[in-house]
Amino acid sequence: MPSSALRSSSLTVVAATAACILAGCRELGLVSSKGSLELLPKRVEFDAVHPEQSAERAAVLINSGRATLRLAWALPDEPFELSTTPDSAPPGELSLTLRFKPSGPGAFASLVRLQAEDGLELLLELSGSALELPACYTSGPCRSARFDAAIGECVEEELADGTPCDFGSACVLAAGCQAGRCVGTERSCDDGDACTVDACNAESGCEHFPAPPCPGDGKCQLGVCDSTLGCTLAPASDGTSCGPNRSCEVADVCLSGLCVQRDPPDGFVCAQASPCQGEGRCSGAQCLRPPAVPLTPSWSYDSAAGSSPPELHDFIIEPSGALSLMGFFEVPRLRASGTTPRSAATQARRCILWNNRLVCADYPYPGSGRVSAIELSTGIAAWTFDLPTARPDFAAAAGPGHLFMARVAALGSDRLAALFEAYPAKAGNPTNCRAYFLITVDPSGKLVSGQQLSDPLLDVCSHPHPFGVASDVSGNLHLAFSPSLPGGAPLTPSSPTLLMSFTRDGVLRWKRTEVFAGGELAVARGSLYPERATVAFSTSNGAPTSFQVQYPLGRAVATSDRVILGLGSGTSFLSGHEPGTGRLLWSYRGTPLDLAQSDQLRLAGWRPRPSEPPTTVAMSFLLRGGSSNLVAVNARDGFEEWACPVAHNFRTAPQLFEVANGSMALMEGSDQCGACDPPFAQSHAAFHRFELSGIEIAREPWVGTFGGGGHDHHEDAPAPPSGPPR
Repeated sequence: MPSSALRSSSLTVVAATAACILAGCRELGLVSSKGSLELLPKRVEFDAVHPEQSAERAAVLINSGRATLRLAWALPDEPFELSTTPDSAPPGELSLTLRFKPSGPGAFASLVRLQAEDGLELLLELSGSALELPACYTSGPCRSARFDAAIGECVEEELADGTPCDFGSACVLAAGCQAGRCVGTERSCDDGDACTVDACNAESGCEHFPAPPCPGDGKCQLGVCDSTLGCTLAPASDGTSCGPNRSCEVADVCLSGLCVQRDPPDGFVCAQASPCQGEGRCSGAQCLRPPAVPLTPSWSYDSAAGSSPPELHDFIIEPSGALSLMGFFEVPRLRASGTTPRSAATQARRCILWNNRLVCADYPYPGSGRVSAIELSTGIAAWTFDLPTARPDFAAAAGPGHLFMARVAALGSDRLAALFEAYPAKAGNPTNCRAYFLITVDPSGKLVSGQQLSDPLLDVCSHPHPFGVASDVSGNLHLAFSPSLPGGAPLTPSSPTLLMSFTRDGVLRWKRTEVFAGGELAVARGSLYPERATVAFSTSNGAPTSFQVQYPLGRAVATSDRVILGLGSGTSFLSGHEPGTGRLLWSYRGTPLDLAQSDQLRLAGWRPRPSEPPTTVAMSFLLRGGSSNLVAVNARDGFEEWACPVAHNFRTAPQLFEVANGSMALMEGSDQCGACDPPFAQSHAAFHRFELSGIEIAREPWVGTFGGGGHDHHEDAPAPPSGPPR
């Protein structure tokens, strides 16, 4: 109440008292209020609240005398309220309720003034503070977030259907919100040519590539493409080998489009040329061919050399064959195998090739919670996503400096998944507790979605870690979490394994827990192949499929009609299986004295004749006659296409290798665990590039556990169907 009103009220009380005295009111037994009227407590401090929330406290007015006392009140200023202002106080106690309801943040103070009829004044001091409204963050572009004061939490709401949104891709037109998701019309890139693959790049728009080779009949009818009709058949050249008999006495050869057996004449090509050996021709009963020339590196780099050797133990290879080298918190060497190598600006880790850029986690360094796309030609960051800036709530949950990257994965040209790892803020440091935040960004590094992952397995402080990551042709992400055995990086997986699947926008699709230990993931044609499992799982719902094998799947690869396993099928070196059931279709052991040399397995296209379509081969390394050999086995039937000796004094067996068009890159020399994560971390490896004529990148869904030359773990899109035009 203003002071003028208080004075007016006081005068009214005084005047009334005087009138009563003149009228003989002494008989009412009124006595002085001094010492008999109290307002308790004398000071009230309210709990801190958010704006629009309220807090209440109680007070009591005590009249310890025998007479009723008339009262005059001066009310407190906003945001304080007094629930009731009685005009008199009978003997005894009166309960009062005080309320604090601020409309904005800040500190507040006020007074409650009370005057009794004889002029006694009582004061009650009030104070309270209102907190700043917490920032609320959305999980996607078609949602809004606000703080709900009633429940004290942030709540999300879907934007109205039809609200324009930025899909972040040149391949989606007229994007708008629908049921809380940003959707649009897919851009058509059909050029009307049945012999091209029409694709859309999220940054550059429509692109057109030569279609995969048309399938033949596996014998004497070759697949050819007609721009209008699509895939058709044409007879192979006379003399083309078409069966298992390839000697100079009996050979299965094509004549007029049919596979027949003949006694080949002298000069007949009895063995195709390979990257290390010329073709063989018949001379009588003998197949004469020049001796194999061992493969030697055209470029090498040993990171263990020098006085301050960098810890480099990973690489990516571009389709051109250019190599970039990385390590666990090391400075990436960009296009190290080229004529103008350069270093990135700072340390990084977990780099992949995405949209022709090197995308690295924890870059720039120092710092935490970042991922950047680096231009390979200049070393300049095209964009940087900073999680603490985009989602301060996630950074707060992690604690200062305890937020870093775990894995990155390409979901398509328009979506990248970044999985951030953190020490929970309440756990302290050091700790084996972990929290994980899954982020998806568009090609310019803008946030598409974000969430903290939740599962009982992740709540156990056993350093749960994502040992496997892969994405399918639809852009769905698949993760494999497992506890880690005690010890630092590189981390060794334990069991059980939590399998999780998310949409390309970060929405959980399914999850399940299995008894096997964690490992890398392969995904192809609707099936998920965990490295240490003996069964495949459906990518659509996580259920076990009928694909089952006797031994762990290992570093599997997959063609359109074969799943190929290495090192684990008993007497065979490689084995080919039916995708749906796991039924063994072929096994390859090599010669009786051959020994497997590497657990790495890659698919490649092998084109012995430039005029004919490539054959998909499975490549790996074995010891033959005590020497290292690169072996290529036909992916369809297990036939050894060729074996090339490798003349180099390796420090270790080949540990990683990748294929480009016309070349192969290989890493060896690490003394750390390769089946851990990160693989070979904290080691000084050696890197080599070999020229391989006739070799090209395979056009298959899953060419290797690391997902190809860019380690992007992404299933390639299926080839266009053969037959009539699309």
